[in-house]
Parts: sequence; C-alpha cells; structure tokens
Amino acid sequence: MLISNLYIVAVGLSAYGIFLNLRYDKKRFNRRALIVLFCGLLHILMGYIILIRYPQFLYQSIFFPISALYGVSFLFVFNGSLGLRMTRKGLHILPFFMALAGYFIMMLYAPWRYHIYHEYYIGVHILSSILFITYALAVGLRFHSGPNYDLKGFIKAEKKGLIPLSFLVLVVGILVIIRTRSGDMETYLMFHLILYIVILLPIIKLSLLKIKSGIKGDTSSVIKIPVIIPKNIELSYKIEIEKFIASKAYLDIDLNKNGFYESVNIPKGHISPFLKQVYGKNFNSFINELRLIYAAKELRREELIYTIDDLSFICGFRSRASFYRNFIVVFGCSPHQYRANQLKITP
Repeated sequence: MLISNLYIVAVGLSAYGIFLNLRYDKKRFNRRALIVLFCGLLHILMGYIILIRYPQFLYQSIFFPISALYGVSFLFVFNGSLGLRMTRKGLHILPFFMALAGYFIMMLYAPWRYHIYHEYYIGVHILSSILFITYALAVGLRFHSGPNYDLKGFIKAEKKGLIPLSFLVLVVGILVIIRTRSGDMETYLMFHLILYIVILLPIIKLSLLKIKSGIKGDTSSVIKIPVIIPKNIELSYKIEIEKFIASKAYLDIDLNKNGFYESVNIPKGHISPFLKQVYGKNFNSFINELRLIYAAKELRREELIYTIDDLSFICGFRSRASFYRNFIVVFGCSPHQYRANQLKITP
C-alpha cells in the first residue's frame, strides 16, 4: 500500500510539474525541466508496470542507476533557467555511465548478480545522494551569491531550504544501509521513490524561476540573482565609501555610475548589492541623500554663502525643481521653510 501511494505521489508531482511548465500563457515554459520531468515520469510509470505485471523482473528496474542523474538534472534545469549551456557534459554524466557499466556487468554475470546486488544498489544510491547534495550546494551558491561565492552567506539564506532537504536524503540513505535486509525489494523500491520525490520538489520549484543573467526578452517573470557581500569584504567597502564621502565627490553635477565606480575601489558587480545591503538604497537614492544632507548643513549656517536656488546646483542637482522635490521628500518641507525653522530654534 505504501509503495502504491509513493508511486501516486511521484507520478502526480511529475505530471504537475509538466503542467506548470507547459503554461505558455504564464510564460513559464522551461524545455529542460520538461525533459527531466518527462524522463522521470516515464521511468516511474515503467517501474510501476513492471511491479504489477512482471514482478520477477522488478530487480532489473530497481537497480538501473537512474538516480545517478538526479544531481546533474538539478543543475541542468538551473542552467536552463539562466539560459546557459551545460559545459563539461561528459564529466557530469560520468558517474552515471560508471554505474551503468556496473549494472550491465551485474546483469550479465550471474555470480555478481546474486552476491553483490545489495552492495551495488546501496552504493549507487548513496553516491547519488552525495552527488545531489554537491549539486544543490553549487546551485544554491550560484543562486544566492551570484559571482561572489560565499558558503556562509548561502547557508544563512537557504538554511530552511535546500541544505536540510539534501541532508535528509543522506540520512535516509544511511538508515537504509543500517536497516535494509539483503534482497528486500520493497525497501529498495521505497527508498528509490522517496529519493525521487525529494529531488523532484526543488526541480519543479527551480524550473518556474526565470533568472536574469543578461538575457534579452521578456522580463515579466524574471528575478535577479542576489549577491551577498561577506562581512569582512563589507567592512573594506565601507571604508572606500567613507573616503568618497569625505572627498565630497558626490557634489559633482556630472557624477554618474561610471564615475562613481572609478571613485571607489569596489568591483562593479558589487556596488548595487552593497548599497542595497548596507544602506538600503540604490545608487541614485544614495547619492541624492548625500547631496541633501550637505544642502541641509549649508542651510543651517547663520550666514548662507549661496542663494538657495544656487545651492541646488552646488549640491549636484541639475535643476531647482529636482532639488526642491527631493528635499521635500526627505525633510518634509521646502529648503526655505527648513532654513527658517532652523534659525528659529537656534539660540
């Protein structure tokens, strides 16, 4: 009964994933996910037919090392979400071909088939579990850290997701080794189905993401890969920003992103994530805030060196209207009102 229920769950999840990825109207079509899901569904259905109609050949279906492809399938779908091609394909599928060679040898050579099938099955699935954990970590690092790979940042961001799921697979594998009796086909099959279901869940979730990676086209369902700045690097970046502020380079009316990149010793790909992570602002908001703080400081002077209208250009704004609009948003009043209020409360 449990085996039948697991088959139903596996088939249902595969069909659900295929349905979601065929929703053209939602722009969720993911060809690589469909390949993985169709292959997985076909394998599960064939296994169920063998279980019902040809149980004497069940061991041949169970021992086929399809699980050695689960980890690389995860990476395959993830790269598809980024629009990237798979590199070093031969290296990625080498464990599968090695396990496949062992499978054919075992099927053709009767002494091995009767004496080491238990060790072969358990070994292949533990290897598959380790491979999946490795690929899950690699995908998680890429997804959460972008070009800045940081294991601590990944663990912090995904502690409720992929890592517990991956280690669950390994724990189940260890329990199978401890508790499974040699020749217990039901336990073999149950473990394989649980492994397939556990890996199928993140693949379906991942297949529905359209991750921005310099790809042209529709961006309505696109998300960006966030970059997590480690604490030690964050401190050095703060020092660079403080130098920039001290130099008052933000008052340059012609300052743009490229000029800002040249002023601070921070990699281009880290500028926006750093400003968002530390200051909670994008580039324009950050620079405007610095300019407004400077303007407010000048307005608090008893003797104003510049007229208020001139101050807008001194602070780096290209128009009086832009200066007034941004000033009102931050301080809740116009520059004239701000100065008048400050002079009133000054003893």
